[in-house]
Amino acid sequence: MLAYWRQKSSALAYRWGVLGLENDEAGRPQFYGQTAYIAATDEMVTVYSPWRRLLKYFVSVPIMLSITCLILAFMVVILFSQEQLAADFRQGNTISYVPRFDLWNFSRESDDDDKEGEGGLKPEYWTSDFLVTVLYFPAMYGLVVAFAAQFTNYLALRLTQYENHRLESTFLNRLILKIFAFRFSAVFTPAL
Repeated sequence: MLAYWRQKSSALAYRWGVLGLENDEAGRPQFYGQTAYIAATDEMVTVYSPWRRLLKYFVSVPIMLSITCLILAFMVVILFSQEQLAADFRQGNTISYVPRFDLWNFSRESDDDDKEGEGGLKPEYWTSDFLVTVLYFPAMYGLVVAFAAQFTNYLALRLTQYENHRLESTFLNRLILKIFAFRFSAVFTPAL
């Protein structure tokens, strides 16, 4: 199958006139650096020192990691607050909608209290307080993640431009890596 696909893709690339296009990728117009003469090709090219880009990585990677860690910390607080709110509702305690993270005093009800019988939830659970209890913190998390994703997209674009990549494919790969790392942690981690 792989051999067939290589043949098919080469035939399509030849027919469409894009055979070898990835080898001829032009540089980004936003790329800057020093002009150097390459004697082997007899041309002037713009070069950028790899150690300067490495220094820029030492700025951009910690910024993206700190934003990702902040959203993960917020997620932990929201999930603990949701569990505490649900426990307060089941026990009949006063319900507080302020997010809280009290790991040491976090108590779960026993498994006997969670058994609702054969019919699922008790009828008295279907109140407006129950619906707010179930939906309040997940809705808050969804809104914060949506705003944080927009901010992270903007910041990732600026940081990738700051890193000064020569090729468009390299630029896009680094941008996708930054956005994917944030989105993966913010969206899929709560499912664990």
